[in-house]
Amino acid sequence: MKRLFIACIVWVSLLVLFFIGLDYFLRRNEPMYSEKTIKQIKQLSPSSRTVFFIGTSRTQRAVITDSLEKIYPDYQFINAAMPGIGFIQANFFISYLNTLPGKKLFIVELVRNKKMDNSAIMFAIHKLNIPNGFAIMAKENGLSTNPIFLVYWELKFYFNLQLNKLDKLRDWLKAEYGQKVSIIKPSFIGYRFSALNTYKSTETILSRERLRLSGINKIDTSFKNMVNNLIRNENDSTRYLFVLPYVSKGKYELPASVPVFNTIDSLHAWHYTNADLDSFNHSAYLMNINHFNHKGAKVYTRWVKERLKTSVVLP
Repeated sequence: MKRLFIACIVWVSLLVLFFIGLDYFLRRNEPMYSEKTIKQIKQLSPSSRTVFFIGTSRTQRAVITDSLEKIYPDYQFINAAMPGIGFIQANFFISYLNTLPGKKLFIVELVRNKKMDNSAIMFAIHKLNIPNGFAIMAKENGLSTNPIFLVYWELKFYFNLQLNKLDKLRDWLKAEYGQKVSIIKPSFIGYRFSALNTYKSTETILSRERLRLSGINKIDTSFKNMVNNLIRNENDSTRYLFVLPYVSKGKYELPASVPVFNTIDSLHAWHYTNADLDSFNHSAYLMNINHFNHKGAKVYTRWVKERLKTSVVLP
């Protein structure tokens, strides 16, 4: 028994050292987009004027904030999107960001109101030390807030965090040795570059016909109320804009989002024109079935620039 106990201690120690070394290696060999974004958020001050992009990995892949800051040097642009979140998680994160100092404009990808156990929002809670974050998200997702369950949830998050590091190491090794990397997982938060073009169709890119068909579905009232609550609580320091995803592979997503989006007044909604949709409609812009690559991101960011110039009064 004593020998088994010592062996377990040794294996756990080696595992901890391995992941510490892996973390150090990844920091030196790939851009730490998540860490950069977290640092930007932590440095907000009363004089800050910030435009936040909130959404899923589609927004992560599509908005290049560096080029936006060249047009508006008095503002900081932060891509704070996270992979796989729903509007419940987005709303939670917006609520936290609103407790921080400075003036803010939130440009929010309107994604369906889904409950989920999401590692990205857990990462933000962990890195930003969001008070009672794990308990709040457990309650929002209809899960138990029992302390034992919360400990389990945190341990699950740390486990997923280490798996994410292994995925990044695998992708780095494949790229280093000339192998094709089919999908590069996004960072937990913030922009992620990709030059890949693995999907050669445009069927998942938003079209006027898909918008029309999705708009005739029933409105999710709880989803609509969450959006309206944000708009209702606007003030001189906080404003909101909502935009639909530019691409969608799921059959449930647009039918849930478009009816709610259509109820938002024109001051708070960025609608795509036919010309906008045509400009996005090239398979060369797709990293995969559901995301833009860097070429697509440049086109989408250019669209954001034009909308900021013509239709927004920044706080």
